[in-house]
Amino acid sequence: MATMGDSPGASGQGFVNPYNFVPLHTCRRDSLPEDAHLVVGGRTGRLLVELELLTPASVSPMTSNDPDDLAEGDRLELSDIPRWRPRRDEAGHVWIPGSSLKGAFRTVLEALSESCFSVFDKEKRYSWRPIRPSRPGFLFRRSEEEFFVEPATDIRIGDHPGWATGERRSVQALPRGRGMLYESPSGRRYDGTVVIAEVPKESTKRWQRLFVPSGRAPLAVSPGLVDASDLAHEQQISEDDGKPQFIGVGDGRRRRRQKLAEMADGERRAVWYRVDDRGAVVSLGPVSLFREMWEPSAGDLLAREPGPSLLPCGGGETVCAACRMFGLTWRDAERWQSSGWRGLVGFGPARSDAPVPRRRPVVLPPAGAPRPSAQTFYLWDPRRPGAPDASWFGSTAARLRGRKLYWHQPGTTEESVALDGVQRQDILNSSHHPAKQLRAVELIPTGTRLRFEVRFEGLTAADLGLLVLTLEPERLVRRLGRTGAELAHRIGGGKPLGLGSARVRIVEATSLSTERYRSLTAAGESPLDLEPGVEAAVREYDLVSSRPDLDALLTMLDLRAVQAGTRVRYPPGPEDLPHRSYEWFGTFAKRDRDGRPRDADPLRSVSEVRSSASTSGITGCSGGSGSR
Repeated sequence: MATMGDSPGASGQGFVNPYNFVPLHTCRRDSLPEDAHLVVGGRTGRLLVELELLTPASVSPMTSNDPDDLAEGDRLELSDIPRWRPRRDEAGHVWIPGSSLKGAFRTVLEALSESCFSVFDKEKRYSWRPIRPSRPGFLFRRSEEEFFVEPATDIRIGDHPGWATGERRSVQALPRGRGMLYESPSGRRYDGTVVIAEVPKESTKRWQRLFVPSGRAPLAVSPGLVDASDLAHEQQISEDDGKPQFIGVGDGRRRRRQKLAEMADGERRAVWYRVDDRGAVVSLGPVSLFREMWEPSAGDLLAREPGPSLLPCGGGETVCAACRMFGLTWRDAERWQSSGWRGLVGFGPARSDAPVPRRRPVVLPPAGAPRPSAQTFYLWDPRRPGAPDASWFGSTAARLRGRKLYWHQPGTTEESVALDGVQRQDILNSSHHPAKQLRAVELIPTGTRLRFEVRFEGLTAADLGLLVLTLEPERLVRRLGRTGAELAHRIGGGKPLGLGSARVRIVEATSLSTERYRSLTAAGESPLDLEPGVEAAVREYDLVSSRPDLDALLTMLDLRAVQAGTRVRYPPGPEDLPHRSYEWFGTFAKRDRDGRPRDADPLRSVSEVRSSASTSGITGCSGGSGSR
């Protein structure tokens, strides 16, 4: 069983991260029809689809403050935790909005059809904590464009209640451990500035620091480095759901850190900085959170791999298959307004076949928003196969790993995802996971069956087949000659916990003809054969086993792709407190900061995960992200 600090290499030991990536492929685009009715030979009709939950699900829930939602024994325990319940009609049937279904299926269709990244922040910048030893110093400015850093000596001191950041203090210290200075009652007296104040009891930090001027000459700092430091810090604040970073709590109040670029002339700010081989400053950051900003944006990276066509479709003459079928919006710069294309496919709400009785809410582990700036997992370096000891952080050759999908976790139950009392109390006392992230959620139970309708208008034969293969990817698996695979979709929230796995099948396909407009009695409906469209889609979209991205997609949709018994989870914390992933990140990153290479890429490739699953019957090409 994995313990904190395990490195999940290719051996198959350790943990499997809940998500992985489908490799990128060149995007193909076609013209956008002016109207669905103008598509020559276009197919119009509807599909009746059944969805069966294989694990509990939380899909588009609603908040509830009604005490009647809780059993008598739960009211005291859960009264202060936000509660969520599924949507129900008056008869007690659970229903899921069509928009929630449309987003889930669009993700799969985008990967199948080599479409663009429809939801993508191309301005996103990547940042990380320094991986090489940093130096202490004091940043100051002499004019609007002149910044300097004065080298300092770093002294580790114990917890001194009441000492605030920025205060001048004197301590006695002696060298200990690789020449570092530690507070000691028998040491030499030093007078300096406290830079970390009042460490909370639950913090992983056990030392404060005192920065002392070293007497060495100041080093010039480019204003661009100061701006990059502020940008990296602002990005971190945004990813922490607006949680402010603090410059000190000595006065009992938490204060947001002032930007380095806004410091006054003559003001001194304690910082960490790094220099290159020539002694020039190449990065710096505040002691509260030193992060380095990487120059390329996410859009720059996407333009590299494999071409700019992967960027979100705009208002041009050509669009990808997903935007043509599911719709898109764009900003019309000339008219100063937003424009859009409704799309050719619409999803109705899914409604359960039978009423679903109310259930006891379960408290789920904290779940923040996805962090696409987590370079450790979202980027890869193509040079690593030839230089496995090289660090990929900050590499100019780094690329995006691909399209993000989550592994299935068969056997997930309400009991397996719920926090126990010990874990819940640890979170309530923690500064890393604030209590506001806790949610008590009534899950839709495993086995629930829901039905919904998919309407389409003016689809070509190939696009209709693509829609069918998106809903039922097993059809494609059979055509590729693969055996033993059992494919399913993921819907709703809690995907890292294994929630929302669902089997989907088309119950009925109906074609609608223009006859319904010409007669008051004729319905204009007839059964629709889906196989010709599937054949057209396989030819038109090159759905062959030699495509590495298709191989990885089908693997990640397979319920049995991960070996039975493997822990699918975020980097593990201590055995009894697995939600403390941040402790693993600290251990993992420390190897680089200490000048030692990491053992392996922390994200096992799709092919590595599949090869360790002895029960999986998927066979096919050995490419995919594993070839990287």
